[in-house]
Amino acid sequence: MSSVPRGNATDWLKNTPVYLEKKKLIESHGIAIWRYHDSMPMAQPDGIYAGLWKEIGWERYLVSKDNPWIYEIPETTLADLARFFKEKLSVGVVRIVGNPDMKVSRVGILVGGGSLGLGREEI
Repeated sequence: MSSVPRGNATDWLKNTPVYLEKKKLIESHGIAIWRYHDSMPMAQPDGIYAGLWKEIGWERYLVSKDNPWIYEIPETTLADLARFFKEKLSVGVVRIVGNPDMKVSRVGILVGGGSLGLGREEI
């Protein structure tokens, strides 16, 4: 197993024209790239989820800090939950799938790159 963090794996790119041009530019100009964002989810607690908890006030609803994406909330409707996120996160549009009157009490939220749930960027 490689000691290179998965976010730096480039084998899957090595022969693509865009990758080769970017690599050439970086090397010819001696550019160093530091991706600080990759450190946020490694903190304890996960820095991205901690920010989300603060923004929406849901830390008390966490099922487990080991799974910071699962919440048990007071029962609401799907429509009201969508309105909650629209307001709390100041987003213009929230799309829902399902019956807007459906009762909801268990919520899963996946944020950032982890939302892929795949563990590999190239997939």
